[in-house]
Amino acid sequence: MEQLKIINEAGDVLGYFRKPYLTRFVNPTKKYEVDYLASHQSESGKRENGFFEIKGEDLTENQIFQLFLKEKL
Repeated sequence: MEQLKIINEAGDVLGYFRKPYLTRFVNPTKKYEVDYLASHQSESGKRENGFFEIKGEDLTENQIFQLFLKEKL
């Protein structure tokens, strides 16, 4: 399982966490704005770029990670 580093401005490693840990910050009933739909979320069966609202329970791990990086969780 992929571990991500937490690094401060000086470049020091402060710790590590696994991507799936971020799911703890998602409210399953809240709608979140994402900038793409994964292929299984799209009616066309292909990845779609744009602006969409998705319930927390339907987010992919990568969508959750992007929301975390944008400080939207």
